Amino acid sequence: MKGFRSLLGALPRNTIGVYSFSKYFGCTGWRLGVIAVHEDNILDKMIAKLPEETLKALDRRYATLTLKPRSLKFIDRIVVSNSGSASMSARISSNGSRRTSIRSTSSSGWPRTTASSC
Repeated sequence: MKGFRSLLGALPRNTIGVYSFSKYFGCTGWRLGVIAVHEDNILDKMIAKLPEETLKALDRRYATLTLKPRSLKFIDRIVVSNSGSASMSARISSNGSRRTSIRSTSSSGWPRTTASSC
């Protein structure tokens, strides 16, 4: 459509793009999709402004993943919160480059993550 601009394109810092491959390709039994947020998004800033008590609770939740839980990006928190399933996230930087992470859970229940840049 001429002149069409997606919400993710128009307001990249305020938008979470959620795309479902399973619905697009008619694979209703699959749970496959992508979540994308801008590298400089408002959600990371909102998390940083949470009350100290809430930040400490988040520190405890993510302490096993990183030595600096407060530096964990929103998109990475989403990926981690999807334990027990595979998930993929894309982080889009201001210069248009992407960093994609694909996360799955091993048979032992421990997460496995692979990452690539485009």
